[in-house]
Amino acid sequence: MEHTLSVHMEADVLPGPVLVKAKGSLTAETCPSLFDILDPALALSGCPSVTVDLLEVAHLETGGVQRLERYVSHYQAETALPAISIIEPQNTLRVEYLREGAK
Repeated sequence: MEHTLSVHMEADVLPGPVLVKAKGSLTAETCPSLFDILDPALALSGCPSVTVDLLEVAHLETGGVQRLERYVSHYQAETALPAISIIEPQNTLRVEYLREGAK
């Protein structure tokens, strides 16, 4: 099954706050398309916050969320602003695939 992720960035007034909305499938493989939008949003001078909205993600794999969380942790370890928050759907079953040979 092919997974795709559509990402859209919104800001009423630049430099922010910025809202990044994702739709489709968030997997470890589709995360780079999200990072391609997050990188310039996080580079906006004076931006107070970036919110990553995953409410419209139809397929949410644990590996994708973990990769996003590592990205956010790494970024926030280097700089305090902008603050990054992730809005994740509640009561969503995260799909976790075990790769052959993995324990």
